[in-house]
Amino acid sequence: MKSDHLLLQRPTGSSYAVTQYGSDWCGSCHRGAVANSSGHHTHPVETTAVAGFYTYDNVPSVVSTISTATALASLGRSNLGYLMPDPRTPLQQGHLPLCQQCHSNSRSVGVPGAAKQFTVTAPDGANTADNPRFQGFPHETVNRSMLVETGDDLCVNCHPASNLP
Repeated sequence: MKSDHLLLQRPTGSSYAVTQYGSDWCGSCHRGAVANSSGHHTHPVETTAVAGFYTYDNVPSVVSTISTATALASLGRSNLGYLMPDPRTPLQQGHLPLCQQCHSNSRSVGVPGAAKQFTVTAPDGANTADNPRFQGFPHETVNRSMLVETGDDLCVNCHPASNLP
């Protein structure tokens, strides 16, 4: 989803407009979760409250499947932006992940330095081996809570196991 398609739009049920597709777009309806004040287990996320905030079309992304270096890129059309190396790269310092980096189309992401290849070979959903199989966020995801991955420790996409509680 490109942010230019969402300029000054209000997601269904929103009380305010957003100008960029990113955590603020999610927060226009899910404010308690984005503010990390809902009482649910939520992770702090990047919003316009952060100077030089990142969005879906402008987020640090590892530069290849075998790299931990980052460059600014779109989160779409790749699995590379779903990983955050630790220690953080200079582009990531002082920033948090976007909601979409954990909640998006179901896919196999991998870990920093060993990212899984983005592969779309057939129309949306037709090939069960595509990664991701579906590309229409969020309506076609099959994972509970719209998580990018299930059946593994999603946290290790960004944090070494030794740094987890």
